[in-house]
Amino acid sequence: MNGAVYKLTSEEQQILENLPNAVGVFQSVDGKMMPVFLSGQFLKLFGYDSGEQAMEALRRDLYHDIHPDDAARIAERGYGFERDDTEYDVIYRNRNKYQPDYHIIHAVGRHVWKDGRRLSYFIYTDESRILNGE
Repeated sequence: MNGAVYKLTSEEQQILENLPNAVGVFQSVDGKMMPVFLSGQFLKLFGYDSGEQAMEALRRDLYHDIHPDDAARIAERGYGFERDDTEYDVIYRNRNKYQPDYHIIHAVGRHVWKDGRRLSYFIYTDESRILNGE
């Protein structure tokens, strides 16, 4: 890999923005997961004020808002997903700066090849209301 991050077309971005769930697209660049695209629903779910803020935070640390007891498990699952193409279907606790309590997040990921690059597409849902009987 030459270190270049894939850029989604405006049509691809529009399709992903119109999905009802939070979407994140990532690419492994020089052994590090880099955000390629984060939908508006992603920003809202994870408490980011802008796409730039989210991209910068995730470049520094993908797991910064995840509950400490869940972070190692999620990191290991992510590593297996990238290294061995294992299934990525995880549930974890996450709290953003606007939430007083942790929320239960369900994330599902799949790989897609675009222009010779393997991208990781993730859908995120907040399952807290379901678990709380709402």
